[in-house]
Amino acid sequence: MLELLESSRSAIKSNADSMKFYAERAYDLSRELAVPDSLSAIIISNYALSLIESADYESALTLLTNNIKFIESTQHLQSLSSFYTSYGTYYLKNNRPEKAIAWYFKSYEIDQRTGNTLGKAKSLVNIAFIQKRIGNHRDALANFMNGLKLCEEANDQQMVLRILVNITGYYNDRNAPVFNIDSAILYGRKSVALSRELNFPFGEAMSSTNLSAALMTKNLEVLKSELEVKEGLEAATFARTFFENTNFTQQFHNSLLNEGLAYEILRDFEKATAISNQLINSPFVASFANEMRFRISKKAGNYKEALTAHERFKFIVDSLAELNQQNQLAELETKYETALKDSEIESLSQEKAISVLKIRQKNTQMLILVLGSVFGLTLLYLFFQQRSIRAKHQHSELEHRFLRFQLNPHFIFNALASIQNYMLKNNSKDAGIYLAKFSKLMRQILENSRQEFIPIAEEVIMLENYLDVHQLNTIKPFTYEINIDENIDQESVCIPPMFIQPFVENAIEHGISKTTRKGEIGVSIRKEDDSIHITIRDNGIGINATTKTPEHKSLASKIIQERIAVFNKSLKNKIQIQLEEVVENNEVMGTLVRLKLPYHFI
Repeated sequence: MLELLESSRSAIKSNADSMKFYAERAYDLSRELAVPDSLSAIIISNYALSLIESADYESALTLLTNNIKFIESTQHLQSLSSFYTSYGTYYLKNNRPEKAIAWYFKSYEIDQRTGNTLGKAKSLVNIAFIQKRIGNHRDALANFMNGLKLCEEANDQQMVLRILVNITGYYNDRNAPVFNIDSAILYGRKSVALSRELNFPFGEAMSSTNLSAALMTKNLEVLKSELEVKEGLEAATFARTFFENTNFTQQFHNSLLNEGLAYEILRDFEKATAISNQLINSPFVASFANEMRFRISKKAGNYKEALTAHERFKFIVDSLAELNQQNQLAELETKYETALKDSEIESLSQEKAISVLKIRQKNTQMLILVLGSVFGLTLLYLFFQQRSIRAKHQHSELEHRFLRFQLNPHFIFNALASIQNYMLKNNSKDAGIYLAKFSKLMRQILENSRQEFIPIAEEVIMLENYLDVHQLNTIKPFTYEINIDENIDQESVCIPPMFIQPFVENAIEHGISKTTRKGEIGVSIRKEDDSIHITIRDNGIGINATTKTPEHKSLASKIIQERIAVFNKSLKNKIQIQLEEVVENNEVMGTLVRLKLPYHFI
């Protein structure tokens, strides 16, 4: 145990403080402390999730495989369901959809036994998404419908809305065998109505985009109802207005296209043409925009422009078909390699299928070079531009995750030291209670670190747990208070996770721990204009006195500054931070941190 703590101290000093490291140490400690089996199951699931998140899939599979019999022997069904879900996530991340479905279904069966209605719904929706991806459309739709029914029984309206939006898009997909335009309109109207009932503008914008697309599809070739077209135009205009100044570029282009289609159907060709000009080079809807331009030009008698638009449309469609065939080839090769490893398929038949696809690919490439040479450079430019944007986004996301996983090293070390102290005093009961609280907090940090934005309610719960645990292992007693503006919907307003905690950590470690006064920490959260304003106040020794102490070295502050720099690379409204001393009657009474964060709605 002492060697473990010394190793932890060395790891912190060398900056090796990822959550994977400490999840592993918590796992080892739980073995030594002989904690309850149900708690061990939670710790194992935490560790497995950290391994999967860090892409250490081999270690994750080893952990899951070595512990499945133990987890099943505990008969703690809630933990067992979570463990099965971790298995499903492992296989999903490794492109093994069939096995992922099998494990998600095992989790569903556990939730069915325990009567966990919402748990069953989430498992069915996970299965439905995978079935949709592999082309099992009818089963996917059935599971979406069953998940919808269960969410309605559980009265989880947010989950109901998400499923309604997906069902609407599914019914409106011409390439799916479940395509049914009347059903798409029906569920689209339901999702719009529910979004308004929940006062959820983002959900209404997504639902309005799907509804307008379905109404345009129904009336595009033959005008069946002018009222429906006007309904679709109103929905598309609302969605376009909502998405216009956001980062949801694809949703903005989709809603703008639906608006243009409505004007085309209503024969307002001037507005329809203006919209097609905006979208003619869109990386998301260029083919539809050129097709719309072709129809408008043809109706207006401008056959030269119609021919140009049609050739442009045909080239894009053919190019997309080529890219799709390349993706199919890549997917087939991946499946071949995976199946060969597990000895689940016959290599000769798979090699033949790959060979046939390669021959078809070469023939298609030659045909496209002959027919589309005029537009080839344009397509390549758009393709590489999008790939560059995606690469930058992925790099930024990886930076975010790396920096989030560096938080809390000092706190985790102190927590491990407190557990050691309890054990040395033979106080196993308090050690077990403390480890339970610590494991719960660590699971929250693991789950939140996977998200770019989380609801304010989840951030506050994690912060409260952090402060509660810190109160147990700190020598200097303190009290805290968290105030949230009553006008904030804590469940739907989302902010970047773990921006408040580092400043609270500094307040405890470098502020109130140095003062003779009873420690007090206050956190206030309010919404102003287009940002969330957060203040963190303590009654410690102040900023200047803190920075002058020779032992002062705040790793959390350094990490938070790096996170802010990474976020601000891609944000229109930048994250802002301001630190100042609280002075009363010429006496320093503490530190005040003002933090301004972006937010969006779920």
